[in-house]
Amino acid sequence: MADQISKDFETDIERVRAAYTWIAYHVQYDIQEGNFPSYSYVSEEDRIVKEQKYAAKLSKRVITKKKAVCEGYSYLFKTVCESLQIKTTVVTGASKTLSRDIGRRYNSDHAWNIVTIDNQKYFIDVTWASTLNMSKADINYYYFMTSPELFILDHYPDIYSNSLLDTKISKKEFLENPLLYDYTPTKVKLIYPFEGVLIKNKKHAFKFDVTEPVTWIQAKMGKESINIKTYTHQNSALEFDLGIPGYSKARDVIIFINGIPIVTYAIK
Repeated sequence: MADQISKDFETDIERVRAAYTWIAYHVQYDIQEGNFPSYSYVSEEDRIVKEQKYAAKLSKRVITKKKAVCEGYSYLFKTVCESLQIKTTVVTGASKTLSRDIGRRYNSDHAWNIVTIDNQKYFIDVTWASTLNMSKADINYYYFMTSPELFILDHYPDIYSNSLLDTKISKKEFLENPLLYDYTPTKVKLIYPFEGVLIKNKKHAFKFDVTEPVTWIQAKMGKESINIKTYTHQNSALEFDLGIPGYSKARDVIIFINGIPIVTYAIK
């Protein structure tokens, strides 16, 4: 694969994108592949040697079976990029994709990559490029060279320097914040609430910074959809209230603005 990519593409960015696209398109996510045996080491030197052997063995398995979990995707991507002389590391940490992840204990359950091109580091998550497009009709490029400010919303590295951020965001903040959908095309920024859990039998105040006209606000709680008709939108500040009824059996609420999902909260 690396030889073909090297022939077909000239720049490192083009080659990295080609590797990302090929893996996302051809490798299927399969939880059963999570049982691949890992390795132990006694020193940093030993770790490097064993990781190289492990990466080669796992990558070969993924290429052969066309199946993997996040570790397999990440190590295959690393192997291909390093064959192209592009520095790549595998990063482990916690992911946040569902409302049930809000407020849970920290769990290192995911792996992704950092590539270095022209002395600049970039995030890559080819696993989510694949799993978010199961039909393979379109590859998801949101997780290709994603900015650190957006990547930290749903990826928290075990070693914080791998966040590529200058400011510190604690694990507690990451876990307790709501689930934000900043990949949407809508120009929306959440101002409050930043507590990820909304309490039943209580009215909650919401404020967003929205730089485009607002025509429709909706809250979806389980099977129930509530159109929010009472709101103010002045100087880009959008404000409204939402009550969570005590009888609701919904586990979460998703706020839509102009038909686009913006943020998800857990309900308790």
